Amino acid sequence: MTSLPEQSVAQNQTEIVVKSAADTSVDADTLVISFTNIGSNVKSFQASVSRLSGTAAGTVILQGTVDGNWVTLKDTMTLSNQATNTKVWPICQTTYTSYRAYYIASGTQTSKLTFSYMRRPDEPGCY
Repeated sequence: MTSLPEQSVAQNQTEIVVKSAADTSVDADTLVISFTNIGSNVKSFQASVSRLSGTAAGTVILQGTVDGNWVTLKDTMTLSNQATNTKVWPICQTTYTSYRAYYIASGTQTSKLTFSYMRRPDEPGCY
């Protein structure tokens, strides 16, 4: 198996690739984690916000772009005050060249946003 800058798992002669990035927010803040030139066969995106301290509040929005003008996709994740809030957005096809998680935090808090995607070339179509 080739060494990739992403986490790879071999399965049935294909590779399942998961790529993640994270950043930390303090109080009322905005975080953006983007994946550019994403390629095809992406099956889902996942955002997780872990409360490190305070009261977790805010919204995470999945957005996509072809030309730099970001479009909001699917539904958003509204945080409730729990240790970790997680949302998975399944997608049927990779329509945009870049995707991002746009996190708008509010209140008095410190939290960590992790944004990931999964590529599965062995599964065509949508469920």
